[in-house]
Amino acid sequence: FIDGALQTIAGIDDSLISSTGQPLLLFAVEKVEILQSLSVHGYAYVKAVGSQCFQIAILDETGLVCLKCHEVSLKALPDPFEHFFYVPRWIPRVLTPTSTGEAETTTVSRTILIVYPTESLGLEKALAACHPQDEIRLIQLGTTNRQLADFHWEIRTGDTLAMEHCLEPLAHLHSIYYLGGIQPDSLDIDDLEALEQSQERGVLSLFRLIKFLSRQGLTQFPIQLKVITNDVHQITPKEVTKPFAAGLFGLSKVIGQTYPQMIVSCIDISLVSIEANPSKDMLQALVNPIVAELRQSFKV
Repeated sequence: FIDGALQTIAGIDDSLISSTGQPLLLFAVEKVEILQSLSVHGYAYVKAVGSQCFQIAILDETGLVCLKCHEVSLKALPDPFEHFFYVPRWIPRVLTPTSTGEAETTTVSRTILIVYPTESLGLEKALAACHPQDEIRLIQLGTTNRQLADFHWEIRTGDTLAMEHCLEPLAHLHSIYYLGGIQPDSLDIDDLEALEQSQERGVLSLFRLIKFLSRQGLTQFPIQLKVITNDVHQITPKEVTKPFAAGLFGLSKVIGQTYPQMIVSCIDISLVSIEANPSKDMLQALVNPIVAELRQSFKV
């Protein structure tokens, strides 16, 4: 009878699933009154008296109340995985404008390294334009090893030594923009070959770069490393993510903890509304906040 009476609650309350999706179970009963002996057949009468709280009466076939349960309360079954998974929390912040003339008024030429994939929409050019007085070194993550121009190379991403051959004479480095996580085209999440290629352009190439910098002793200096991805994180429920480059966020945190002298941060930008051949002004508007955040906040 008691079990049947408790199940009757489902007939008057269709919210027996908590807000977290966990089922509600019997938690406590304030008082039980036994008034008459229970018969073989009977009825259950249930009344809601509060949020997840009910009064229950069990009646015999004539309607005589035999038992009363006061303030029967339910509680959500604890979710064993509630704190198991990493879930990012987003806090909106205003990006404080910085001087747009900072690069132009710099009297000392600094070395800026920009590493970018073949399909980059021209972001590397827009970033380079933000440092007109600096020495720009460009490495394109491509399919062959060759020098494209002064301080500009293409490397085969599968070649573990190609990057250090380009940078071996490097003695000083001020900033790195790493765009290996930029993927403007749509990807099939089940495409294992595309996943492998993105790993070569992403975490593996960045790992090889940091290994080279470590061997050169450059990780002991406050180099600004800015790792840039696109559409990895979902800010609003309807956004479609591109998770292939997500590993760069974890690697960036490890780099920041392993080499505390370096200034490491990671930015995920949205390319959803960017057309296939964006204009110079559109690209500049996209990279300006990246450069501003690079100057303003250096957190992983």
